[in-house]
Amino acid sequence: DLPKDEIIEVANAYIISTTIDIKKLNSGQITIDNMHKIRQLFKSLGGIAELISTKNKGEKLRNIINAVKNTDFKLGQWHDHVVLTDSLNAFLQITEQDSGELAVHLQLLAEKMKKENKHWAHSLKPTVHSTIQEIRLHI
Repeated sequence: DLPKDEIIEVANAYIISTTIDIKKLNSGQITIDNMHKIRQLFKSLGGIAELISTKNKGEKLRNIINAVKNTDFKLGQWHDHVVLTDSLNAFLQITEQDSGELAVHLQLLAEKMKKENKHWAHSLKPTVHSTIQEIRLHI
């Protein structure tokens, strides 16, 4: 069994390292892959923060957990929309031969959703940045 202080020290080092990775991804080009990696890293941060909270009940840690959960939720909503868009595009591939009115409407919807995904990803960039700042403030 590791002592409480050692667990917290190792976890804090992991959190700092992970926030650096997130910051690098968030400052680069916005792509679906980068945003998904950011989401995965936030999930990891949340898990580690929850684990530490079993050893450390401090308010600072609770603030980190809340910030991570909030951002992870927003990233999750964005990702769900991306998956829905991908599903619609896959459906359009299957029904490609149908050039009827429904196919035209679905194609327009898919294009609109793709634009929304891109806009949504860009709008999440400041949220990710401020969450990282808040985490670093409380570490």
